This record gives sequence, C-alpha cells and structure tokens, in this order.
Amino acid sequence: MDLEARLTQLADNLDELDPDTPVSWSLAEAYNNLLDETKRALPDDAVVSAFEPARPSTTGRVAMGKTYGMLRVEALQLATAVRGELLEPPE
Repeated sequence: MDLEARLTQLADNLDELDPDTPVSWSLAEAYNNLLDETKRALPDDAVVSAFEPARPSTTGRVAMGKTYGMLRVEALQLATAVRGELLEPPE
C-alpha cells in the first residue's frame, strides 16, 4: 500500500472515533511514522515540514494536545500533499 493510501486509510479509521477524544499514544506513534515518511518523501515541501509530530503526555497513554479529529484532518492534508496538490500551511 502506498503512502497516500495509508494516510487516507488512517483518516478513514479515525473518522469512526469520537473527534474530541485525545489520541492514544500507540495510534499517535503510527501517525508519527507516516508523518516522518511523508517528510522524507517531500523534503522540500514547506507545508509538510510545518507539521509537528505527536508528543506523549506525561502518562504516556495519550498524545499531548491532539484529538482524533485533529489527527484525521492532518492525515488528510498529508495525503493531499503526497498526491501533489497544493496546501495551505497548518495553523
């Protein structure tokens, strides 16, 4: 499965979860791996470079400051970048 398909699949899976719930750390690590792979695939893309990886909370159980809804939007934006479509920088 190519990178765009994996990012889209992650977004589809996240769509099934409550968007306001903090992201579990295990899922955040999977997102971080895809983000890292996207940054390696598009090293000169300023928008992709602006995305920050998820960071663990003090308990290590959830990602600090990220919800499932936020992660879904980011995964879709990264998939769009991989397709070669233009994006606006994340806020």
